[in-house]
Amino acid sequence: MLAALTLLAACAPAQPQAAPATAPPPGGAKPAKPQLTPAAPAAKPTAPTKPSEVSTAPPAQGANITLTAPTASARIASPVRVTGTARVFEGTVDLAVKDASGKVIGKATTPASAGAPEWGKFDAQVAFEAPGSEQQGSVEAFSRSARDGSVQDLVSVKVTLLPR
Repeated sequence: MLAALTLLAACAPAQPQAAPATAPPPGGAKPAKPQLTPAAPAAKPTAPTKPSEVSTAPPAQGANITLTAPTASARIASPVRVTGTARVFEGTVDLAVKDASGKVIGKATTPASAGAPEWGKFDAQVAFEAPGSEQQGSVEAFSRSARDGSVQDLVSVKVTLLPR
């Protein structure tokens, strides 16, 4: 019986945990109520960008965006399928493909299935200008600040760009 209870406890999903209590602010104001922080969802595997591309690389992960495809060291051609999960403002995810010099050669904006504070899935095709020869590049996923439009939550994965 004890072994069964131990097994059940080990299999139970993680519960949100309260943030640690803080000292009351100066001036006698009431301290803020503790916030619950949900555990980040586990990344789910996705199909490779191309049937010949099978990778065991883990997804690229940030605090609010997880990039599940393409994975690190993937060899990609245009258009590239970009998938992942995000917890971003209004569920809007920006995507970019950059060449070896860092120049943006393709970009797209795609909705996630939910906006913050929920996690939502995204899946988009990003067309890019194929280089004249094979070279290193990157695929990026990020959100933009609602306040000033600056890039935030940037997640980047190094890839090999295949020529035309």
